Amino acid sequence: MLTRQRNTNELQRFAPFSLVDWDSPWATFGSLRQDLDRLFGAYERSIADPYSNGEGASEIRDTGNELVLAVDLPGVSKKDVELSISGDNLFVRASRTATAPEGYTTHRRERASFKFEHAWRLPVQVDAQKVEAKLAEGVLTVTLPKSPNAQPKQITVEAG
Repeated sequence: MLTRQRNTNELQRFAPFSLVDWDSPWATFGSLRQDLDRLFGAYERSIADPYSNGEGASEIRDTGNELVLAVDLPGVSKKDVELSISGDNLFVRASRTATAPEGYTTHRRERASFKFEHAWRLPVQVDAQKVEAKLAEGVLTVTLPKSPNAQPKQITVEAG
């Protein structure tokens, strides 16, 4: 913003450039640019990865005998998670509703309701009967034992 500076010289003369703080407009533009970069950067990240805010961030690890899926679902309760396997696809659906406790009024809300739906194509066959899922501290952990046909086997080589 432009600011006025008072000329303290005893001799009052007109000096138009002394009335303006020339550093201020550039600082203002720099601040505006940073705000726009932050705004549009967040928008681009949300388009590229809708779960970039941490809600629904996931990873799949292969431990050798099983696959382990970990999904961040902060604030989601066990009853709001739906998990299913169909063929070589794993489906997770979850939701969180942000409501004020009974008798309270919300003045500001930074924690929004959200719905999470995602499907993963599993790289190997899993034994769907032995799949286990646990939701603790906002992280859904799904353990998927590999099918006996998909587990690595050591083959001995004979001479002859």
